[in-house]
Amino acid sequence: MLLFEMTNDYPIILPAMFVIGITTLVSRALDPESLDGHELKHKGLRLHEDAMLSALENVTVQEVMSSPVEMLPENATLRDIAQWMAKSRHTGVPISDADGKVVGLITYSELHDAYDETNQAPESSVAKGIMRTSFPTVKPAESLTEAVRRMQNANVDRVLVVSPEELGKAVGIITKSDILKIYRGALK
Repeated sequence: MLLFEMTNDYPIILPAMFVIGITTLVSRALDPESLDGHELKHKGLRLHEDAMLSALENVTVQEVMSSPVEMLPENATLRDIAQWMAKSRHTGVPISDADGKVVGLITYSELHDAYDETNQAPESSVAKGIMRTSFPTVKPAESLTEAVRRMQNANVDRVLVVSPEELGKAVGIITKSDILKIYRGALK
């Protein structure tokens, strides 16, 4: 309106609105946060957070985790892993070394890939050769929101809960189904 008052020209309003709309779209594509949003983010407040994550912010990992953690040894064969998954309700299993510390994770994806790649007897391949060694972990005192973020970043449906005192010791596990139960309860 100020531009119109200065020029006293109606035809300038439409191009000005078009340019403002385009610049707004471009600036939001480059950075969705506003200047005020950046300042709030530095203070620890989140404006554009998913509603699900907000509902889980006040729940700690320790409140939700399943414990103790069922693990298979790193020398377990493909047959052992497949049988364990067939018997349990889980679609993945943590792998432990001889000291009982978690060293890997095997999901249906790794198991499927191992069967496709090896074309060998299930006894000839062991967990140590097919497990993923990079997997998300959280500590018991962290929020469930952080566990969800780490699961999303690693593209897995579970996160291991590790001891803050003992490096590599799994004290619990959280799966997507555990999180959904808590989320449903939080929405009621």
